[in-house]
Amino acid sequence: MPVTRNAAEIRHRAHHFSKEFANAHYELGEAQNFIRGLCDVFGFSNKRLVSFEQRVKKLDGRRGRIDGFYPGKLLIEMKSRGEKLDVAYQQAIDYLPGLSDAELPDYLLISDFEHMHLHTRDGRTPALCHKLADFDAHLDSYLCLAGYESRAQQDQIAVDESAARHIAQLHDAMRDGGYTGVDLQRYLVRLLFCLFAKPTATATAASTWRVWLAALSLALSLCACGLETAATAATAAAAAKLQAQQAQAAQQQLDAARQQLEQANAQLEARKQQMDAAAQ
Repeated sequence: MPVTRNAAEIRHRAHHFSKEFANAHYELGEAQNFIRGLCDVFGFSNKRLVSFEQRVKKLDGRRGRIDGFYPGKLLIEMKSRGEKLDVAYQQAIDYLPGLSDAELPDYLLISDFEHMHLHTRDGRTPALCHKLADFDAHLDSYLCLAGYESRAQQDQIAVDESAARHIAQLHDAMRDGGYTGVDLQRYLVRLLFCLFAKPTATATAASTWRVWLAALSLALSLCACGLETAATAATAAAAAKLQAQQAQAAQQQLDAARQQLEQANAQLEARKQQMDAAAQ
């Protein structure tokens, strides 16, 4: 689908679009030009992708016509300036049962030229309602029409698949290096948590977080370069460092407890001396 990828260009076109139709008001005479102008903002072909006045069977069994329809993406219902847009929205909803699953649009756009109301089909988020004059100020909410939303989802899927492959390579490399069973499973789970968790306020926990994250980053980088053996060595080194940190933290806790005990004994001894002095 040929779309405009440059956000700056889209914003420029949006500003021109709102100026061009600032005085439009008549549905029958100007609705299709309005829809064509909207298509031009985002750079997709209104001839190949958008149909006008498409016939559809409504919920009550009667026939209706969709003003502008981009199957799977957008349904547009236009009204003359000043007409009630909530009525037009219900009219658009009534068209949906007459569409196939593949045709169901993600968004419904209702407009009387002066106002634009963008709804999601599932209704899970509040409608975006604004005036045509403010169209460019709300442009980010319309960028899905230019393919930005699907592109971001595809990029995320690609990143997730790449990470999964590297984790699998790391698992195999560590298994071949002698790490098996629960220890290997626990280690990989901890590394995965590092991708999503946040460090706690304690210095020890934050330090542990940094070691795990550094180990994960290094191991995945080594696996990506085909250096599985080096990745195993890196993870082993990280595990040893963590064990040393944990031992050091345990010793610090023991020293602190011993110091508290000594302070308590000193206080007890002082109290005894006070009691002996009082008895004399």
